[in-house]
Amino acid sequence: MSDLEVVSFRPEPGQYAWTFGGAAPVRRIRTPAVLEVYTEDCFGGRVRSEQDLTSQVCEFPFLNPQTGPFYLEGAEPGDTVAVHFMSIEPARSGEETPAMEPAGNGQSCRADLKAAPGQS
Repeated sequence: MSDLEVVSFRPEPGQYAWTFGGAAPVRRIRTPAVLEVYTEDCFGGRVRSEQDLTSQVCEFPFLNPQTGPFYLEGAEPGDTVAVHFMSIEPARSGEETPAMEPAGNGQSCRADLKAAPGQS
């Protein structure tokens, strides 16, 4: 697997998508590849201690930030894409988000993207 291209993407705060669909792709990827991405927790990293009340530090609809979408070169509507999660790791320790541990941590994820057999 070491010969696969590793595509890393860590979005700036303004690059998160806040809704499903309608967002322009953040990167174009040719499969097979390893996609290494970072995402924030559901509060966008704003809840950092028990003093951070979600009603005061979070603003609707800016909840549940999403990293992506990614455009897969050669994929067409109806194609099947296999995604293999290689690892999912907390981006911050629970010491920084005691009110939210373990679900309140941002996560870093590596995924191995391959077209399904017979697909380009």
